[in-house]
Amino acid sequence: MLKAPLAIFVFILLFHGVYCVKPRHTIPGQSDKTSKEIFYDFYKNLPKLRPIKQNAIHTLRVLFVEDHSLPALSPKQKSALLRETELLTKRLLGYNIHLSDLGGESIRSFFSSMDKHFKNPSYRYLISELPIDLTDERALRHSISQQVRDYSNSFLIRYFGNIRQGVLWEDHITNRFIWRLKSIQKEKDHYGRELYNTDRLNHRSLPHWIVAAMHLKKADFVITNTVIAGARQGMPIYVIKRGGLTSAFVTYNLHNPFQAAGILPTYQFLSQSAFFRWSRGNLPADKMIRVMSHVFVHELGHFLLRVPEQYNPVGSIHIAPRDLNYYRWYRRIRPELHPFHFSRDKLLKRY
Repeated sequence: MLKAPLAIFVFILLFHGVYCVKPRHTIPGQSDKTSKEIFYDFYKNLPKLRPIKQNAIHTLRVLFVEDHSLPALSPKQKSALLRETELLTKRLLGYNIHLSDLGGESIRSFFSSMDKHFKNPSYRYLISELPIDLTDERALRHSISQQVRDYSNSFLIRYFGNIRQGVLWEDHITNRFIWRLKSIQKEKDHYGRELYNTDRLNHRSLPHWIVAAMHLKKADFVITNTVIAGARQGMPIYVIKRGGLTSAFVTYNLHNPFQAAGILPTYQFLSQSAFFRWSRGNLPADKMIRVMSHVFVHELGHFLLRVPEQYNPVGSIHIAPRDLNYYRWYRRIRPELHPFHFSRDKLLKRY
């Protein structure tokens, strides 16, 4: 069973025989290495994660990256989210943190500042070859079947419900995945434009956000009001369940002392479309910030403790939300079980 934070699926691919229908890509001047080999060389040379001291106060810089055509948190809600997360981090993780609000930046400006990194040959595999086009159902079905085979039948029933006799799990899950992702792609902004029109595709792309997080200098966490969703090779089971939507993630950072950076999208909490209202279920307005702060703390478990994804015990903050009903997930968390103490050999050595 794969146990990893939201970004690590990218690197799991390097150790599995992952199907790809695209031709072999080599990069001139790099000894005819494939883009996958170049990315792996880059990844394996990243330093191992160092532990972060618990008996200290850690200041984490938070930047709000905003698409002004999409619903956004108010200044009061932003402040409440940061303060609530500070309190919960102490209670559930045992760490004292201060979240420093750096203010906002437009998403176009932010992505423009990262453009040179997106063009770096080291990330060509990540950005250009990892995504799967929804029209390539064969590749998508194969990628999902690679993940499904790692789980027991009882686990899959718990995640996806029962299936009709004679129906294969990969067919059932792939069909539901396609419906959910297509529903997300039909979302529209304040001006009636589809979120997935061609000039904004990068803003919704997890590989682009991973590269941006790795090269963040001014902040340690980004909170953005966009949606991050798409079909990719190596998706974790809970991302498959959500139709390719990433709730949040933590990955390597090449500049800050924590060796980590995180991205927290808020669109899935704020959209009032029929799809997201149905997917969220009953999320009371007065509980939204509290629920979002728990998602934030889940990511801080990866960031501060280096905890891989967990699937038990029930009630742990370290278990990722399995769908978009974040309120149901939040209500299952049992604060009295926390903080958990993990032996060093159970923690991540690499993201």
